Amino acid sequence: MYDMERPEYLPEFWVKLPAVEGLEQGTGASRAPAFNITLRVNNRASEPWHFKGPGRVVVAYAGVPLAHAGLPEFTVPGEVITSVPIVATSDGLGLPDELYDRMQSQRRRRERVKLAVHVTLDDVLLWCTAILHGQPRGPFVCPILYGPTFLTAWIPHR
Repeated sequence: MYDMERPEYLPEFWVKLPAVEGLEQGTGASRAPAFNITLRVNNRASEPWHFKGPGRVVVAYAGVPLAHAGLPEFTVPGEVITSVPIVATSDGLGLPDELYDRMQSQRRRRERVKLAVHVTLDDVLLWCTAILHGQPRGPFVCPILYGPTFLTAWIPHR
């Protein structure tokens, strides 16, 4: 099994957003946002790839965190693409009015609403893009950023 210290052995990663619930306006919204995310992992190596956990997922729109989730340990067999299901929630808060209006404006203009999905795996940060209510042209392979100092500065509650 390979570890995160050897970037040449890292798989390719991308995210999909098959379902979203509770994207309603304001703190009086009937339910908090919940994002059903699929992290796809393509292990191109012949050996298994292991993430020892725990990790963290943060979903953001326009730079504002909307939801988060923990990420448990998992292993991907060699030469396999696997899916890791994640449900990110927002601790009971609705979408701020300004963000809701911005999102609705993009939808009315038939623009794709892009969400940032930041995934921490040990000392690696995946900087992913997911499309709200639509299929992206892609998939978007997640850029990989390295280093524990960078992660501490950018992802709270690690």
